[in-house]
Amino acid sequence: MSRSTVGWRGVNLIELFSTSVRWAEQFPIRLGQGIQESDVAALAELGLTYMRIPLSYLWFGVGPCARTLDASRLVLIDRAVELGRAYGIHVNLNLHRAPGYCINSRSHFDTPEPGDLFADRDCQELFRAFWTELARRYAHIPADELSFDLLNEPPEIDDAVFATVFGRTAEAIWRVSPERIVVLEGWDAGLRPPPREWALHPQVVSSVHLYKPFELTHHRAPWVAATGAEPTWPHTTELQGALRDGYVPLPGETTARWDEAALERTLRPWFDVVEAGGAVHVGEMGAYAMTPVTTRAAWLGSVFRVLESHGIGWALWNLRGPFGLADTQPGKPHADAAHGLRLDPELIDAITAARNDSRRTFSVDRV
Repeated sequence: MSRSTVGWRGVNLIELFSTSVRWAEQFPIRLGQGIQESDVAALAELGLTYMRIPLSYLWFGVGPCARTLDASRLVLIDRAVELGRAYGIHVNLNLHRAPGYCINSRSHFDTPEPGDLFADRDCQELFRAFWTELARRYAHIPADELSFDLLNEPPEIDDAVFATVFGRTAEAIWRVSPERIVVLEGWDAGLRPPPREWALHPQVVSSVHLYKPFELTHHRAPWVAATGAEPTWPHTTELQGALRDGYVPLPGETTARWDEAALERTLRPWFDVVEAGGAVHVGEMGAYAMTPVTTRAAWLGSVFRVLESHGIGWALWNLRGPFGLADTQPGKPHADAAHGLRLDPELIDAITAARNDSRRTFSVDRV
């Protein structure tokens, strides 16, 4: 793995990220059916090379609070790994809901998570045990085909807690699978890089989630507070709200202007990691489909240009659904996967431009 670049470019496949039927109302996911071969085939056809698989541990546990791992249920993960290998797509396994923590547990679309991963020893032991079991199960899979993303969007914690929860878990994985790449997400919900000693570790990729500006990327998303007028790109907004959203102002600014230069300033801590010899990847990004498609495409184009200029790969939150490339319109019937995907051509064009591959053609149906 190059220390200056991570070439993974793809999407999240989200069939297993939650057991909540409320999320199935928002995204075209087939609860409990696992990753679909048609989706993986579509990634390969689009020339993409990476699929992040967010997981809820509730799919794989039995007993009170599903805290006892049932290895027989891991066949759902086996299938994802097998499909990735068959189609030449790197598979990244991520715990989106872990014992004692899920960022969505605060949402009325999901359920509270008992315990506290960052304070309760039993939750931490279960967390390590889950990853150690996956490390053993997939120890034979080469590191360039499979990686582990330990936890989705952890909260703000101090360096000592970070080392206890994530460092000890990574070390447990490496005792079983020494070459395995471990992805450590930025803490404070994915906004700040991991502590430097971990961000520069030769087996670690640091992951940022990029939904900036939030009022553009989550315009009219039903699980967040209502946003204002229909956004455009570049996007101008009031300064105080933008500062809370991570905006880095220019001297003397009284309003915030989100554009490519603002993205550069906002992501500077992550570029510093790359320049220091670490590896960085954007594990999630995208804009909700109620944002006009021309605005989404323009924003994506800017994000891609900024990331590509620093050699940083990326993954959209989903393939099918309102943050993705196909069947994006909420509330509209979704294409049967057996008959192909209805792709948004403006978004495909943005990806094509980002990959600088004008010769590639896509044979799947377009909108």
